[in-house]
Amino acid sequence: DGEDLTKQLKMYKEFLEASKVVSKMIGKKQFAFSRQKLAVQLEASFLPPPGLTVGELAKTFAEVIRRLDPYVNLPSEVIKKSINIQEKIASIRERIFREVTTNFSEILKDAKDKTEIIVSFLALLELIKQRSVVARQSGSFNDITIERIETA
Repeated sequence: DGEDLTKQLKMYKEFLEASKVVSKMIGKKQFAFSRQKLAVQLEASFLPPPGLTVGELAKTFAEVIRRLDPYVNLPSEVIKKSINIQEKIASIRERIFREVTTNFSEILKDAKDKTEIIVSFLALLELIKQRSVVARQSGSFNDITIERIETA
């Protein structure tokens, strides 16, 4: 078909032109390509519903502003510094190598919240796993004694 052949020839011509442009870019060693931004103009427009009065519009905006108030006046809270388990491991390791033996209650003496207590316990478990310390407890709910393991 003549029309189909014309379309194919036009496409071939476009591909041929594009390949020439790409060849020039490769020759210049320009391998970064960007998409051109399409020029689109949008006109700002406001089409209020028919029958809307100034009073209704003002009332609606007042309601929107009233609903925003809880978000604008959010209570400010103090941001707590979270304790890192690696920092706690280093802290316990430093203490135990300085003092040879200590109690777990001494490590928790400066703890500010439950999270820090939990992290301290996990750090102690990690040090036991690494065979850096030994933990002993004489009975249920008694204090845990932590001793450093002497390396040969």
